[in-house]
Amino acid sequence: MNTTTFLKSLAKEPLLYFIAIALILLGLGEILEPPAQEIVISEGRVEHLRSVFERKWHRYPTDSELEQLIENYLREEILYREALALGLAENDTVIRRRLRMKMELTARNFAGTQDPGDRVLEKFLQGQADKYQNPPTLSFQQRFFSVDLASSDSRDFNDLLMQLNSGQASPMIGDSTLLPAAFIDTSEPRIDRQFGLGFSAQLSKLPVGKWSGPVRSTLGDHLVLLEEIKSTQLPALAEIRSRVLNDWQFQAQKKILQEQYLQYRKNYEVTVHKPDNFSAEVAVK
Repeated sequence: MNTTTFLKSLAKEPLLYFIAIALILLGLGEILEPPAQEIVISEGRVEHLRSVFERKWHRYPTDSELEQLIENYLREEILYREALALGLAENDTVIRRRLRMKMELTARNFAGTQDPGDRVLEKFLQGQADKYQNPPTLSFQQRFFSVDLASSDSRDFNDLLMQLNSGQASPMIGDSTLLPAAFIDTSEPRIDRQFGLGFSAQLSKLPVGKWSGPVRSTLGDHLVLLEEIKSTQLPALAEIRSRVLNDWQFQAQKKILQEQYLQYRKNYEVTVHKPDNFSAEVAVK
């Protein structure tokens, strides 16, 4: 069969046309197809996958489990890259917010590692002294009486005070109560929680160093020896350094985030097209 006869026979077989076209397209596909992207799963990444598994299951993964972890990571990486190539991340509110959070987290992590030293922290402490001041405290002793001392025999009441102030009173004087007999450097809110609202205010009006009263609580009457009143005090930096450092780092985070944003903002020209009927009131509604 000569060449002319062979070509004429091919022309009578449509299937051969499709085969020829498929071969041509396949060849073009191999020529035009972009080179494969390289994915390198480092030793550090594998170790991270193994550590995550260990923290969750409290044991090391088996070889087959580790292979599956690597395969899952590879699947995630490939689909992630393909999703980016298809533009699936664009105009996605959830993804936008997560990326913003990751950008801000970078700045926060940096600020969280900084320690400016005692000189800076001391200045920061003094600049916000009201925030760190210890509240006023009172030190006192009390004796509880279930009867109304003010309405009882005045001679008995005065005798009780004289015995207490002279040191002649029995340690057991007063009625039984679950309240402590002595309070040392106790804040006003704590006092009021145990004796009732307003009890600490009555104590602050008593003379220091002398038994006096009666002072009314929600339980009854009390004779009280007010020993000391400490006004608000700013503690030394050494006592609250960790708290001050945390607050300083929080302020530093806010400052870094703002500076980061303003620096990025310089790279963009922003045009906002507002509707003709736009107003602040419309925006609020």
